[in-house]
Amino acid sequence: MLISLIAAVSKNRVIGLEGEMPWHLSADLKWFKQTTLGHCVIMGRKTFETFGNGSPLPKRTNIIITRQTNYKMPNNCLLANNLNNALKIAHNLQQTEVFIIGGGQIYAAAMPYAHKLYLSLVAVDVPNGDTFFPEIDDKLIWHKTFSQHHPPDKKNDYPFEMTIWERLTPPPLQLKV
Repeated sequence: MLISLIAAVSKNRVIGLEGEMPWHLSADLKWFKQTTLGHCVIMGRKTFETFGNGSPLPKRTNIIITRQTNYKMPNNCLLANNLNNALKIAHNLQQTEVFIIGGGQIYAAAMPYAHKLYLSLVAVDVPNGDTFFPEIDDKLIWHKTFSQHHPPDKKNDYPFEMTIWERLTPPPLQLKV
């Protein structure tokens, strides 16, 4: 099973500001939807709770990670108490690729397992951001396999580059099932 991280990231690695994305990029949201449809998406509880209607992402298996033992699980979602258990659930569902969709702590925990990164690199600094994408370890070798630039327009606040990065070496951590 491929473990992929997907995120929109500012030049200073910001992914969130006060529980929201600090930009509106329609083209990035469309790419996110096309890329993750039909797959498992794994997210932290706080990320899930930022969804406007409190419903899971449609046409995807939603796995929510929370340490809260009494968390009221939303309909059509699966619950895990840590990343390893969430990945085991996805593996048991015979997923070929699973997407980690946030937040910052979940991305950081998942990075050592990651095979691919789907990153929208947003050409802006967000000085007051409070949630960050982890630094990519220089010791790891990543190769950019896809790149598409998108200029700013009425539906996209900033220019950005949609990219896919594949790890050339095996991930330092392997999922144990």
